[in-house]
Amino acid sequence: EALIAEVRRIVAGRETIRLAPWLSSGKIHSDFDVDEAYAACQRSALGDEVLNTIAGAARAGIRSAAITVGGSMGATSRRILRRLGVPPEAITYYLDGEDPRFHRVGEIGGENFGADVGKAEVCANTGAPEKLLSGEVQIVLLWDPDGDRLNIMTTAPAAISGRAAEFGLALGPEDGRRVVVYLTPNQLYFLLLDYRIQLMRKSGLLEKYNWFVGTTFPTAMAIEELARKEGLATIRVPVGFRNLGDLCRSVEEKMGAPQVFTTLTGKQVRLGPAPRVMMLCEESGGAALGGPELMRSRTGRQNFLALREKDGMQLALLAWAAAAALIREGTSMGERYCDLVEKRGIEFRYSKRLDVPLYDEQLEGEALAKARSAGIETRDRVVAFFRDAATELAQAGKDGESVRRKMLQAGPAGAALPAIHGAAWVGDGSLFEMEGAQLVVRASGTDALIRYYVEATSVEGMSALEKFAHGIRV
Repeated sequence: EALIAEVRRIVAGRETIRLAPWLSSGKIHSDFDVDEAYAACQRSALGDEVLNTIAGAARAGIRSAAITVGGSMGATSRRILRRLGVPPEAITYYLDGEDPRFHRVGEIGGENFGADVGKAEVCANTGAPEKLLSGEVQIVLLWDPDGDRLNIMTTAPAAISGRAAEFGLALGPEDGRRVVVYLTPNQLYFLLLDYRIQLMRKSGLLEKYNWFVGTTFPTAMAIEELARKEGLATIRVPVGFRNLGDLCRSVEEKMGAPQVFTTLTGKQVRLGPAPRVMMLCEESGGAALGGPELMRSRTGRQNFLALREKDGMQLALLAWAAAAALIREGTSMGERYCDLVEKRGIEFRYSKRLDVPLYDEQLEGEALAKARSAGIETRDRVVAFFRDAATELAQAGKDGESVRRKMLQAGPAGAALPAIHGAAWVGDGSLFEMEGAQLVVRASGTDALIRYYVEATSVEGMSALEKFAHGIRV
């Protein structure tokens, strides 16, 4: 409240906020160019094959585009691509003029979804589907305004439609021959993890280091399944990329000898003496990659497994190369996703985040204050209910059936839940491991929402969890 009041005071008084001076002002005595250091970092982490694949795709006539929704990545990505030697003609930009309303891509049907490129509704409103179906482009990269999140859109044969539904893929418009494929962040990470593992295996680096994957608890279990089948350790941490950064810091401090990391669920994960980051990712759309060579500080005193922040530019380069490689093979990301899930025997095929609003943020004045107060009370009750249920099972070793019955009593009439095998309070939310399903419940850290992250091995399991989440009354 105090921050809001201060911002309003500043705006009402039309005060001047003095920013840092330009280099030409003579007040900056020392500076350095971050672009070259950043580009070098990307070359080291991604390897030559990723960049060569991108350049080769352009020479082969594969048409790629970037949609930056009026944010920072129009100018920034051009500079970085130039540093990396990617020819300008390799990619065409759309919606790249800076715009404080982000070209209204999130303003749909009277609602504002934000410029969240992880949402199919927003991706569909960028003009990308039309460009893909017309053949104007074959690959579309979409950055959010500040460039820390990335999505990609491609097409697949229209005949994939039935199979896509079976594997949980969302499809857009079609022209009878091709259909637009929307990937969730989880599905994109799944594909990119597989692609990166294959690159590392081809180069001989997969066996040379002890690669691991870092995820947050709500991130799709399918990613952990794939990593496990490839012999890679997965470490899960609470929501927030800072926690993935802390994970890396903890691992870095003990490199050179085998180490054991214990997660908040009590699971012990063993890492070898030469750990390297295959991927760090969180469900909301942020990810980063490490490389075979450790990153080093300017002074050389510190070594890093990976950058401490999500990196949409890095992810874009890997996704661009993966999509281009598949097109040259005569297939698509949609087809590859279905094949991979099927051939690797992935069980957790279905995942979804359900956002349940606590109050209407469009209200004003006293109505907003009352709604906010009631919403905060609801939030606290819901979080406490699930936290108590999770800790009751985790600490008391209580039968999961009694906890399941307690949860069902708070759900809608006719709701069903699978048997609960384990539960834990995982930092800022509650995790329930069920028969063929998983549920994570937490309050959003940025919006007036309760978030239910539901996963299941079947459509029926997903439907049951969705019905339960939408009808919670505590």
